[in-house]
Amino acid sequence: MPGLLLPLLLADLLLACLGYKPKRPHPDIPVLFLDIDNTLYHPNSGISFLMGRNIDCYFRKHLTHMTDLERNRLHSQYFMEYGLSVRGLILHHQVDPYDFEREVDSCLPLEHLIFPDERLRRMLLHCKGPRLWAFTNAGLYHASRVLHILGIQDLIEGITWCDYGAPENEWTCKPDPKSFEKAMKEAGQPDPSKCFLVDDSPKNCTAAMTLDWAGSIYVMHDKERDQGVGTAQIRSIYDLPRALPQFWVGSKTET
Repeated sequence: MPGLLLPLLLADLLLACLGYKPKRPHPDIPVLFLDIDNTLYHPNSGISFLMGRNIDCYFRKHLTHMTDLERNRLHSQYFMEYGLSVRGLILHHQVDPYDFEREVDSCLPLEHLIFPDERLRRMLLHCKGPRLWAFTNAGLYHASRVLHILGIQDLIEGITWCDYGAPENEWTCKPDPKSFEKAMKEAGQPDPSKCFLVDDSPKNCTAAMTLDWAGSIYVMHDKERDQGVGTAQIRSIYDLPRALPQFWVGSKTET
């Protein structure tokens, strides 16, 4: 237990130092849950490519007895089974979760891949009504770095993030319903009819709809339109006011 307690305490300290101070929950105020990676910035940034390369390197480093084909199959299997491949490595190969985070996520040169986004910031500043909350499958450090670089960290009230080292009975990530329940609890909004998700993953958007969230906005970028995904579909995060006009009433936003 002490080994798990320290990372959690450090996470709380980091959130406080970064300025994430949740307001007093109000059940009448909706919450707009924003995914981070490939949602708040375009996938062609190169972050996903480098992260995938780091994961492949990590598999090769720790599963030396396997062929590349076997490792690739296992990578896909763990991703499908657990939502994140790192969970399979932790459960079946005794990998240190924080070592994985350090070698895969934390070492990414984000400052050379994404940049302050004034257009995104102005759009979120004009959002009226809901509280803004980040909801990601990434670790806390990576998520905080992205929000800081984009220049919107002060607009985000809090982060529901994935603790790679959580005990098995507490482990969860999107699209697991428990992950959505965790986000609602942390954001202080127990009513799904007051919850809205913005995400680039069809599975996550579908999960939100299954849980009766009020809105599930699929950010599809360059992917083919799929009428069965989400309550609305947009090409980029900048189109969000079109999908949720009730939160931008009277605001002039760029299109």
